[in-house]
Amino acid sequence: MGIFVLIVSVLLEVAGMAFSYWFGAHAFGLGNMWAATINDMVAVLPGLHRYHIHITASTIGLFWLAGNMSLHTVAIVAYIKNTVRKRAMMGNPGMREIQAVDRALRQLVMASPSGNLAPIPNFGWPLTFDYEPGFGMAMYFLGRKLVVGEGLFKSPHLKPLLAYELGHYNASDVDLREILACLPPAMLVLGAVAGLPLGVGLCLTSLFWPWYWRQRIYAADLFAARLGQAAELIQALERVVHPREKRKNLLLREYPYVAERIDRLMRYSGMSSTQAQGQRQHQAVK
Repeated sequence: MGIFVLIVSVLLEVAGMAFSYWFGAHAFGLGNMWAATINDMVAVLPGLHRYHIHITASTIGLFWLAGNMSLHTVAIVAYIKNTVRKRAMMGNPGMREIQAVDRALRQLVMASPSGNLAPIPNFGWPLTFDYEPGFGMAMYFLGRKLVVGEGLFKSPHLKPLLAYELGHYNASDVDLREILACLPPAMLVLGAVAGLPLGVGLCLTSLFWPWYWRQRIYAADLFAARLGQAAELIQALERVVHPREKRKNLLLREYPYVAERIDRLMRYSGMSSTQAQGQRQHQAVK
């Protein structure tokens, strides 16, 4: 469904470009007015006559269309520049970090699914990653590059959080987010008053995406549970994610609350709250 709505969003942006052409060429007679003004200016220049350069309303429409397309290009360049800037701040992993991630991946490949869930026969993973210097324990994708917080390399939460991120990676969520990030923000749709309606796609689908990303997070949690990480992910959510959790309106937040995710993980794996607590205590003792 996400791919379909993405296509709709892109088509809406194309419709916005068509609107820019119409606005420049026909709206309020602006095209004819600007064309006449430019042609009159050309006629008074030494050595030039009207037939040398003749601007029409359609030409003005093309200028508006070019402006719309140029601003879309600026949005793409801004995203790439921001991503490159952030990646330049990350560190290249050494042997210790690479061995920690490789060990976690090998354990995930050999793990049995939680509860009665079906195993995942094969899955892909990023061939390289960067690390975020400091004591942070976050793990996320920056563009298509996996970033691991330095504090996770010696933490038991590395494996469950890696399993969760692999859920996004194998479902093409990473690519979808990257494409969406290249579209102009929804607030720029106000440019329609000047014939430059940017962000039409994200504006008209704005209520869909938060709901969709919440479902993708549940799907990534299920992926981790199928890799045998249900109890471990619950512990990681409580200790790593929950302290950073912020309240947000349901229509706007892209992340379910930790309690909601834990409830689903328990149902995925068939655990009761007592069993989940016992497993978390066992992991803590280990």
